[in-house]
Amino acid sequence: MDSLENRVEYTPLQIEAVKKIQSFWKSHIFRCTVKKLGKIHSKRTRVFDELLETEALYINGLCQIQQIIMPELEKVFSLSDAKVIFGLIPTILAFNKEFRLKLETKRNTWSFVEEIGPIFEEISQYLKIYAVYCKSYTDAIITLERCMKKTEVTETIKLLFETHSLQYNTIPSYLILPVQRIPRYNLLLKEIVKLTLPTHPDYKTLVSAQHKINEIALYINEKTRDDENKRKINSIQANMSGKFKTFIEAGRALIRDGELFEKVRDRKKRRYVILFSDKIVFSKEKKQSRFGSFKPGSLRWEHLKEFSLANTIVTSHLDVPRGIFSFSLTCSSSGKDYDIEFLATNEEDVQSWINSINGAIRDFKSRAEELDNSKIKIAKQKAAQAKTMLEAKYVEMRVEGSTNRFDSLRRKKNEILQSEGLTNSIENIAGSHRSCISAISSEDLSILTKRSSLTLQQNKIYSKLSYAERVEQERIAKERIEELEKFEQDKQTEIKDQLKNKFDSLTGSKKASYRDKLSQVRQRSSTDALPPGANRSSSSFFDKP
Repeated sequence: MDSLENRVEYTPLQIEAVKKIQSFWKSHIFRCTVKKLGKIHSKRTRVFDELLETEALYINGLCQIQQIIMPELEKVFSLSDAKVIFGLIPTILAFNKEFRLKLETKRNTWSFVEEIGPIFEEISQYLKIYAVYCKSYTDAIITLERCMKKTEVTETIKLLFETHSLQYNTIPSYLILPVQRIPRYNLLLKEIVKLTLPTHPDYKTLVSAQHKINEIALYINEKTRDDENKRKINSIQANMSGKFKTFIEAGRALIRDGELFEKVRDRKKRRYVILFSDKIVFSKEKKQSRFGSFKPGSLRWEHLKEFSLANTIVTSHLDVPRGIFSFSLTCSSSGKDYDIEFLATNEEDVQSWINSINGAIRDFKSRAEELDNSKIKIAKQKAAQAKTMLEAKYVEMRVEGSTNRFDSLRRKKNEILQSEGLTNSIENIAGSHRSCISAISSEDLSILTKRSSLTLQQNKIYSKLSYAERVEQERIAKERIEELEKFEQDKQTEIKDQLKNKFDSLTGSKKASYRDKLSQVRQRSSTDALPPGANRSSSSFFDKP
């Protein structure tokens, strides 16, 4: 009551002022929101325009390859070399022309709610052609370098760049354009996603397309690194003489290479050290000519020795007062240990080499351990499969052996019965027994059918009956079941009596002879040997010691 009395009442003028303030504040918030959305849309538009501009430059470069470079170089290249170098360029160019046309159509109708995600979602299915191009890019560069060793090809390329105003100065600069394009798509699309609000109708489609293009970009980046590594290894191998196996091998990466001085007795000898992901290679400097230089075209380095990183240990020796910085490698090969000491000019160089070699050794051992674990796992799986197959074979042997043994016993029993003249009587008894068993089976089946039908009927009507009616129905059903069980017992007793009477009808001598022969058969069956490798127990063969 006090709160109602103390309530302040506003005048109409004050209420009007409050309404104006609220209206001003709402309009201010609206203007700020529109301004913020306008900035986002402006940035998004600039990124989209950058995509269109770079796409135009990219297509222009591909057009110069197809229209200017390919026709001239195909005159001096063989058909196979031209296919390796320029094979996929026309296909990629046709695809990107269509892609650019779709982007320009969107730009003509550009607005804040314009959707470009479906375009990238569609092209992500066809960007796999770039993965194929990147896979063959290294072969294209190697083929081009081999062709450029010919004077005719070199002169043609020189004349080509002199007579035409081209976008780039070398052929490799054109060939790398498709390799660089997918990472560019990924960066621009990632920026567009960042400038798209989660409530925008194009957001989910852009995120999905960016994820797919990112996977292709990661594959291309990895393939580019592998190709660069392969080219570097190929260049090192081409500039080295001597007897050695090829350095190019699947899974091998170049970590570091450089010149060091090896301490041999009291002298320093220049060495070229190559550190791979699985081994370290040392090469020596070839002798210079009498003029103190190498002959033109001659190789400077000659392969000396190489060691696996699994058998390499690094130790450092820093004698700062004397200004001597060195580190030693203890390497093993063919049962022999080699201690090699290298000298460097400063402590940083020594520490850098030590860290690189130790890191390579650590990674190599880690990969070897993972490989061993995977081999052990595969071996265990194969052993488990072999055990299962052997157990199945063992069970099959036991079953086959038991069957063969049963057949032999049956043959012996028939021979004994035939010799005693009991075959017909036994067969008659067995036939009667089978007919009785079939009769029992049919009676059992009818009894079970009646029981099941009775149970179903009970379940249907129980919900409609009162308690007294249910008790009465259960009593009747119980009496009916007792009658059926009594009928079963009487039928079985009758069949047993029939069998006993038929067996008693045989003469006493035949009964005794039959019992003796049957006991002999049982004794023979107990002494018969099982098949090789079988056992009478049901335990597994692998559980035996």
